[in-house]
This record gives sequence, structure tokens and C-alpha cells, in this order.
Amino acid sequence: MDHLIYIIDRNRGNDLFGSEEPQKEGDGQLSLWDMESVEEGYKLMFELHFDQALKKFRSSHHQGMIHEQEYKKVKEACEFWRDELHALTSDSIIDSSIIIPVWESFKNYHFFRTQKKFRQNILEYITAHVIKWTGKNVDVIIQMVDFLLRERLFETAHGIVETTLREHQDDIPLKMTLARINWQMGYHDRANEIYLTLMTRYPDRLEIRAIENPKILELVQQYGPYLTPVYGRISGVFKIDQTPTIDHYVHEDHRIGMDSLSEVIASEQAMKVGDFKKSLEHRKKLHKLSPEVMQAYKALLQKNNS
Repeated sequence: MDHLIYIIDRNRGNDLFGSEEPQKEGDGQLSLWDMESVEEGYKLMFELHFDQALKKFRSSHHQGMIHEQEYKKVKEACEFWRDELHALTSDSIIDSSIIIPVWESFKNYHFFRTQKKFRQNILEYITAHVIKWTGKNVDVIIQMVDFLLRERLFETAHGIVETTLREHQDDIPLKMTLARINWQMGYHDRANEIYLTLMTRYPDRLEIRAIENPKILELVQQYGPYLTPVYGRISGVFKIDQTPTIDHYVHEDHRIGMDSLSEVIASEQAMKVGDFKKSLEHRKKLHKLSPEVMQAYKALLQKNNS
């Protein structure tokens, strides 16, 4: 009933478009009956039924139930968004020439504080049609997702990113965005799995500031992206019992980090079956690869045995 709240606020002299001109007592003051009539127009407008809303507003204006300035503004808003969103109602496939101009209009449109629900409904309407968008522009998709997350429309954001990934399977910023959404939705293990996959395969191409998990961010800042997977495994941030397969290493530190991770996992697997001799061999290899990582792993072992 957000529209009713706005109508009540409007009757106090604050209309939906930010006007704060107080009405004179006994002059133009709206009755509850008038409010109900105008409310229908706003309700239809909020539900994006613009032609029906315009019909209601015209009738209210003709009967003197809505002030001239407010009528002009609400008429302009209805006509503007009716025309802007019309292209999305087509059953045909939507391409960039359709979706991007509508999106730009949404970003640049001045919504007043009292139009939050109206703004959200338009945003949801636009993004609901993104699934039909062929040749999706990833930068624009990520902009949309930023808006959706600020509105806490997590499921919608998640659906858009997963749909876009079908066309852009190897897009790293898009995958980072998926991790971000999962983290904010509370699916922390899913987010961590995505971060781990990206760090093991593309450690040199990550946008560090986009990492939502503060523990992973701290590890990256302290040890760098190449060694974060193994330090994350030692600290328990990454739950992994099998070394990921890597096609190629982007840096010597990348190889050292992945080999170190492999030795940590192999050492623990040997201990689980009671093969302490083999576990010790893996620890010796780990020490040769990176004494610093071995020191961290040794501290973990001592903590577990204390």
C-alpha cells in the first residue's frame, strides 16, 4: 500500500513529485473520497499500467481533485515511462539497441524520495526483460546488478548473472559479481568456491577490491593472490580436498602456490590413512617449495595436536 502512504503525504501538501507547497486551510483540501479517487491513479501508475493511470488522472483533474502542477508532472511521468518501456513489451528478441537506451533513461531519470517503490518496479520490469537480451553487454549487466543489490533484489540479480554467464562463460568480472551476490545472499561457501576457482586459474586478473569475504581479502593483501589458495586451505577458509587442475601457470609464484596447495592436501590425506611417513615426505617437499608456507602449515599441525 505504498501508493496510499504517498497519497496521505500528498494531502498534507507533499505530492509524489517532491512539491512541498502547503494547501490553504479550507481551500483545495482533499476529502477521503477525493483521496480514494486519486489513489487509484497512483496505484495504476506504480503497477506500470500507464494508460489506465492517465485515464484516472485526467478524470480526477477534470473534477478538480488533483492540482494543475501535480497533474502535469504525473502525466509527464506516465507518458515518459509508457513510451520508454514500450520497446520491451515486444515478443521479439531484445538487442543492445533497445535495452541500453532504456537503461540509460532509468539511470538518468530523477526519481524523488517518495518514488522509491515506483523506481523499484521500473527497475524490476527492465531487468525482467534482460533474459531476452541477445549479445549482452557485460559492463551494462554489472551496472544493473549493482542497482539490484542496492535495492536488495538478490534473486533477480542472481538470475541475470547466471543467464549472462551462459553467453560469457569465461568472463572474470561477471564471475566475481556472481561471488559477490552469493556472499551478500548468505551463501558464503558458494562464494568462496568461486573465489578459489578464480584464484587458482586467473590469479593475475582478479579485481582484489571486489572480494566480499574479508578473510580472503586479508589473505590476498598479506600473501598475494598466488599463495592465497594454499594459505586459505591452511586457515580453513577454503574447504578443498583435491588440487584443481591448472592448464598453465601465469607466474612462477602461481606454480609454487599450486604445488604447495597440492603438498598440503596430499600430506593431510596421508595422515588420514595413517601413512605418516608419506605425510612427512609431502611436508619436506612443501618446505622446499616455500619455507614460509611450511611454517604456517606446521603451526596448524601443532594447534591441532595441542
